Amino acid sequence: MNARGKIGAVLALLFVLTALFPATMGAASPNRSKGSQFIGKIQASSITATGAEISVVASKGYTPRLYIGQEPSVLDRIEEPSSRSDNKYVFRVDGLKPQTTYFYQIAAVSGKKVRSSDVQSFSTLPDALTLSGVKFYSANETSVKFEWTTSGNATSALYFGLDPLKLDQSAKIVQDGGTLHLGYADQLKPATTYYYRVVASDANGTVKSDVLKFNTTAGLLTVANVQTYTTEATFTKFQ
Repeated sequence: MNARGKIGAVLALLFVLTALFPATMGAASPNRSKGSQFIGKIQASSITATGAEISVVASKGYTPRLYIGQEPSVLDRIEEPSSRSDNKYVFRVDGLKPQTTYFYQIAAVSGKKVRSSDVQSFSTLPDALTLSGVKFYSANETSVKFEWTTSGNATSALYFGLDPLKLDQSAKIVQDGGTLHLGYADQLKPATTYYYRVVASDANGTVKSDVLKFNTTAGLLTVANVQTYTTEATFTKFQ
């Protein structure tokens, strides 16, 4: 076989392999024939911090495959449809990173034919805000201090009261807006049980702590109206 014949044989082999194994040959970026007339209604929905659903309608006889990645030229994760209804296919993608932009492309396969959509993108949401480390400290007869943390920058408030179902007073907040929050309450009653709850918010929603409690300490024992009088020369009585 001459050189021209060998080159022709190699090209023919590559063509066959590409047709038989399109995912393997083009996983990084399936740049094959554009197929807008074969693939339509591509939509990313149900987007959370770690997942999303991508739906597509494919022409009869074509089976779609999803290529996804963090770079538009490197779509190195391949997903098969999670569900199908007639010609509508849904891909459920989990295990994504929060607050990250992902690029994706649909390749529809029918025998040796491969039709690809344009590369599209979506962004995952930030992690849901969480509260932790809610506690009180330095409680005395009339005042107490509070501390709590949030998973992201947030504004917050602390409500307290004598009834766990009626937290009608607000603590004074001295540090807020970040992830560490500090506050205090004063003019409290000695030897009293109080109930409290933290409410924190960011751009994605609001989170509340459980209703917790603290006790103020008892006041110091005092003696009043002490008087003296003399009954005999040898001792003095007090009352």
